[in-house]
Amino acid sequence: MVGVYDGIIIEEDFTHVKINGKVISFKNGTKEATLLQQYLNEKMIGRKIRILRTDLPDKPILIRLIDQ
Repeated sequence: MVGVYDGIIIEEDFTHVKINGKVISFKNGTKEATLLQQYLNEKMIGRKIRILRTDLPDKPILIRLIDQ
């Protein structure tokens, strides 16, 4: 998914990431949710990011800032 990062919402069971007004969710405790919680922060809101799914067990997703 590629788009403007709108924020992250961490709930008891799920972590939700808003990109271009759309939401992707991962169950807390998964590597995906952990990576999102570690990498994304308020300073990145309004910046363009890319989240890619991989086949790598240690890195199930890649999160990248896109320079404009």
